[in-house]
Amino acid sequence: MPGIMGVYVHGPGNRIIAVVSIKQGYLGHAKQVGTLAATMLSGGACSGRYIIVVDDDIDPADWESVMWALTTRCNPEDSIEIVRGFLTSPLDPMLPPDKREKRDFTTAKVILNACKPYHWMKDFPRVNRASDALRKKVIDKWSSLFA
Repeated sequence: MPGIMGVYVHGPGNRIIAVVSIKQGYLGHAKQVGTLAATMLSGGACSGRYIIVVDDDIDPADWESVMWALTTRCNPEDSIEIVRGFLTSPLDPMLPPDKREKRDFTTAKVILNACKPYHWMKDFPRVNRASDALRKKVIDKWSSLFA
């Protein structure tokens, strides 16, 4: 799959949350990558129940940055997909008793597109961040307030 820049799987236990960083190349790219990641993370030691796709300016291992992308770039109306029928483990605590009894070890996954919308990426607001030098100056001056 082109454009995948990094992958990190978060969470204790069976690694519930996977984050994939991409350099978007075309419309639908983020959804395609999210769907592919969901199919690859099934059953066994890594369930990947939640797949978060972020742009390449986000470090997938940095949870705070991932949450920032999720809250500023993910529109719940059209950026969240629930996909059913994925293989899970018999050890999955969310597997209902009736499915467990039938040996139906399937579950749903959530794909969260936390990327800038491709069709208006160039018009998307720039990230407003102070330079490292300015941040250091402010922290040095006001460190007692940030402790």
